[in-house]
Amino acid sequence: RNLSWREFRPAFERGPLICCVDTSRSMAGKEEAVAKAAVLEILRLAENERRRCHLFFFSGPNQLEELEIPAPPIPPAAWQGVLEFLGRSFQGTTDLDAPLAASLQCLEGYESIWQTADLLFVTDSKVEEPSIKLLEKLKAFRKEGLRVFALIVLQDIEADGMQVLTDICDEVW
Repeated sequence: RNLSWREFRPAFERGPLICCVDTSRSMAGKEEAVAKAAVLEILRLAENERRRCHLFFFSGPNQLEELEIPAPPIPPAAWQGVLEFLGRSFQGTTDLDAPLAASLQCLEGYESIWQTADLLFVTDSKVEEPSIKLLEKLKAFRKEGLRVFALIVLQDIEADGMQVLTDICDEVW
């Protein structure tokens, strides 16, 4: 596969990060705590790399909350907002359509600061395949250089949605 221009850039020149965190019922307990701790560390690393971040928490249909984090260095008050945001969750089913649609909407627009963002899903991989319309839109963005990643937090390695994430992501951890 051809490497996009973003993969050759030093860390401090990388684009922003859009992070979608699964807070569905299947994530309740240890998985959600580990996922949120990982997101907090990812935000810290992104701040060190001077990367802007946008968080989405999601669960079932119409269950989506977002938090745009100020440009680094992140002020202490904004970190407090991040911690409060990390305290929330939905506990519903898992639907990738809402966070994927919202993430792709962030990427649109010639002057969008999110246009060069990377996309990260943090989930237990118990997800359904997104709609065909969204998959086509995602494919178009990936052709333009969008990188999509997934961080899987689960106890059962045989989770149903692992293939879905493998199909839509460049890398799955």
